[in-house]
Amino acid sequence: MKFSSKDGADFNEIREDKVRDILKSFFPSSGLKILDECVSTQTAVREEIKTCPGRPLLIVARSQSGAFGRFGRKFHSPHGGLWFSFFVPSSLALLNEDCAIKAAEKIKDGLEGELSLALRTKEPNDIVTPSGSKLAGIIVTGFYSGSKCVGAVLGAGINVNNDTDFDGVDAASLRELTGDSVRLEDILRLCLQSIASLVYDKD
Repeated sequence: MKFSSKDGADFNEIREDKVRDILKSFFPSSGLKILDECVSTQTAVREEIKTCPGRPLLIVARSQSGAFGRFGRKFHSPHGGLWFSFFVPSSLALLNEDCAIKAAEKIKDGLEGELSLALRTKEPNDIVTPSGSKLAGIIVTGFYSGSKCVGAVLGAGINVNNDTDFDGVDAASLRELTGDSVRLEDILRLCLQSIASLVYDKD
């Protein structure tokens, strides 16, 4: 997998045909929406699955204006980062309190292996640098139809090529850590592979 290079490519490009090919590798029946901007992919995916909660759905946004993490905390998500939410029906996965940190561990391991980085996870749902700067956050919540849980929504925000000069936030990006731009599509593939390994025990 070619994570970075200096060939002049648009590293922030997210092409629908490319993402569909990635999805087919791990979740063949998944739906897909790619948005230029939205308030939050968590909100967008929940609205979409109200009408079709029986299959996986991925929503990716190039930027978000009102993204949030645990307890509604604002998550800065400008252009150049990877911001997505993925709905996993209950037929594929059971929701439990460890899902977020398990997903963070899988993604962390993939990033370390592919980009030769040293990272760590921070309870309950973050990926951080050894010094504690935040690289990514994962949130997993149940989706209910009445009192029945019909699946889980996994939201992820990863600082990839975006600026991380946020007021009051100690953050880092993959571009800063590697010294080079990184393809968003490659990081998305790594994330979906990590999620699939949790759902299917598929590496």
